Amino acid sequence: MVEVEPVVVDPVMVRLREAVERLARRPAALAFIGPQGAGRGFLARALATAASAPVIEGQGGWPASLGALMEASGGSVLLVRDADALDPARVAELVERAREKRSWLALTALAALPLQHVLKVPALVDRPGEVLPLAESFLASERRLLNRPRLALGADARTVLSRYRWPGNVRELRNVMARAARSAVRDELGRDALPARLSTEAPEENLRGALKTAERELLLEALARTRWNVTAAAGRLGVPRRTVVYRMQRLGLRRPAR
Repeated sequence: MVEVEPVVVDPVMVRLREAVERLARRPAALAFIGPQGAGRGFLARALATAASAPVIEGQGGWPASLGALMEASGGSVLLVRDADALDPARVAELVERAREKRSWLALTALAALPLQHVLKVPALVDRPGEVLPLAESFLASERRLLNRPRLALGADARTVLSRYRWPGNVRELRNVMARAARSAVRDELGRDALPARLSTEAPEENLRGALKTAERELLLEALARTRWNVTAAAGRLGVPRRTVVYRMQRLGLRRPAR
């Protein structure tokens, strides 16, 4: 997917962005905490942009990459992902090295770390006003990538996106929009272009239901990629054509109206 500037409209996210811009005025050590995929990395990179500083990235569980961070030149943003894997002594060591190098230290973690500046990033479910703007932003990048300028979200798809709770946060929404755009038969993305799980209000309670949902999504994607040519879809799936016809009937799948 083409990189796009994430949308920031929720009041909490606006305040976080403003806090990042203030902290970018002088080197500091800070932690971005919250659920995975909610935007911790985005805010860390926003810090680098505001500070006009290059990003040197490492992983909490990789001592080799942390060693590279320790030797990094000054004026950089030292970004450590999955910092929960670090013990407090290692965090203190990184803070001291960043202070010596006059660099920013940005750590992403699920829980609070012992740092002076801790910014809590809320889950997407707590930022409902950002769901549709983010979806539109991700779809816009796919339009450019696929050279399909007429791709648009239909009203029923917008309703489904708005009602879903997004346990995978912004990362899940981004992946859903990429998949929907790339498998779209029509220019208007309707409910049928989205994963079936988004339309299910309650989580799957048994294995049979989960398998049915997975089968439906797999079959829909194969049909979409072949423009609902059943024979071609069967070829992609490696099953007889009659099997695809039978499963379509069982799952209530019909070729969408053009």
